[in-house]
Amino acid sequence: WKFVASSSQFLSAPDHANFSLWDSDWTVDYWINHITINGADRGHWSWWADNSNRVTVASPGSGELTDLRVSGETSGGVRWSYDATSTGLTTSTWQHMAHELSGGTVYTYVDGVDKGNGAKSGSIGDLAATFFIGKRLGVGGFLDAYIDEFRISNTARYGGSGFTPETTPYAVDANTIVLIHCGETVDGGTFTDTAGTHEWTLNNTPTQDTGTYKF
Repeated sequence: WKFVASSSQFLSAPDHANFSLWDSDWTVDYWINHITINGADRGHWSWWADNSNRVTVASPGSGELTDLRVSGETSGGVRWSYDATSTGLTTSTWQHMAHELSGGTVYTYVDGVDKGNGAKSGSIGDLAATFFIGKRLGVGGFLDAYIDEFRISNTARYGGSGFTPETTPYAVDANTIVLIHCGETVDGGTFTDTAGTHEWTLNNTPTQDTGTYKF
C-alpha cells in the first residue's frame, strides 16, 4: 500500500476483540519503504481509542526523525514508552520492521536488529479502539511510505532476540490475527485481509502500487 502524507491517506479497521492482545505476547511486523522521512509524529500504525488510551509507533515529535517512539498507554498510566534509535531508516529502500512483546519487554527491530526496547508495566486491557495503518492518532500523524506484508500475531515471533527477516511472503498460521499482502481485492473502498477476520477501509484513497512492492 502507498500512503501519501499530504493526502492524509491511511487504512482503518473497527474495534474487534482480537485487537485487545497487548497484555500477552504479540508481534506486529511489516516491510516499509519510505517516500520521505521529514515529518514529526508520522505514524506507522496505531490502535487508538483516544489520546490517553492507545498503542502507537511513530516518528518522534522532535529531534531525530529516523527514530521511532513506541508507546502504550491508558488513562491509568503509561504502560511502556521508549525510542528506537540509530534505526538506519531511509528512503527508497525496503526495510523490515518488527515490534513485539516478549517476556514482559517490548522490542523494536529494523532488519532483524534490536534498535530499542522497554519494560511493560500494567495492563492495556480491552479498549474500544480503531486500528490504523499509516496514521498515528485520531487526527493527524500521517505516514509517507509504502507498506507491504503487514501482519499482527498473538505470539512473540522473534523471542526478544535478533533474526534474519523472511525472504518470502508471510503465510497465515494459528497465531495470525491480521495479514495484509497488499494485493487483496478492494470492493467499494474496503477489503478483507488475508487472515479473513477484519474489514479494512481505505481513507482518502491510498493505493495498491503495482510498481513498488516487496513481494
